Amino acid sequence: MPDSRGLPCSDPDAGHMISGENATRPERFADVAAMDVLQTYDAPVVVIGEGNEVRWTSSGAERWLRAPAPVFLHAGRLCFDDQHWRGGVARLRTCLEGPERRQILLGDPSGSNWVIIAGWLRQLPDEQVLITTYRMAHPLRQAAHSGLAEQFRLTPAQCAVLDLFAHMLPPRDIAKSLGLTVHTVRSHFKTIHAKTGVRSSMQLLQLVRAFCDA
Repeated sequence: MPDSRGLPCSDPDAGHMISGENATRPERFADVAAMDVLQTYDAPVVVIGEGNEVRWTSSGAERWLRAPAPVFLHAGRLCFDDQHWRGGVARLRTCLEGPERRQILLGDPSGSNWVIIAGWLRQLPDEQVLITTYRMAHPLRQAAHSGLAEQFRLTPAQCAVLDLFAHMLPPRDIAKSLGLTVHTVRSHFKTIHAKTGVRSSMQLLQLVRAFCDA
């Protein structure tokens, strides 16, 4: 059954799908001392138990792992876009668990939403858990809330353009999404380049990610 976004959540007991309304948030991971090293990661961390349930999440993981990414947290469960990944957490465990660190790439056909999931096993006193980390194509924060707008005095319209640009959308798609002309979008980019002092799209992308991934 789909969650409140119309996307499936994986049942931790059988790998089936359950509704977000019936899902319950898991308790925080009990063995904090054993997992303190995970707090140092600058990417979201999700610890999955032997029954495929979410046992622990790093601070802010639910804020970072959100739709439209191919994988996201909802009501304490790890959910997937069923159009691009079937099998849920059970399949994820099959792909990642092993003695060595492994990783997989999940993405949609547009290439604008993808995530690299890395995972490895760790034996704890009561169970063996799968530790997973996530690197998303989209920044963790919007330009307006990252300090970028304040630093370079960007307008809300310019921030909106940058947010879509950070998702790797071309000017034509940005224009369509915002209801603007391509000429207006290119004009925004010209002004943004002047305000920030960058000389190329690559430099602009690096600047956005430096602010919005922090």
